[in-house]
Amino acid sequence: MTRNEHQLSQHTQNIVREKIALRAHRLWEERGSPIGSSEEDWFRAEREMRTVKSDMQLQRDVSEELKWDPAVNAEQIRVEVKDGVVTLAGRVEYFAEKWAPNGPPSECLASRSWPLR
Repeated sequence: MTRNEHQLSQHTQNIVREKIALRAHRLWEERGSPIGSSEEDWFRAEREMRTVKSDMQLQRDVSEELKWDPAVNAEQIRVEVKDGVVTLAGRVEYFAEKWAPNGPPSECLASRSWPLR
């Protein structure tokens, strides 16, 4: 792992910890802000965060899936992910190729939307 990759990894981990902390605080407030038992909210927030993939992970997973789809030339398709929404952009050779990725997303695609530009 290069130094830049390590820094990016550390930065990503810090962002995840911050998101967990914010979610845990909201859960604590929803429970009426009881004294003690903050670990319960932290662990619940952590479980929730682990079930949702990061945009970066989702982008990698979608890109990998496209490489394995014989109906798509993955090199010509750019995968963008923002807040869990996957957007595919690029050029396709045939009309059928445009609609190939719009089939049922595989399990790796934990996205709320699958728009095609």
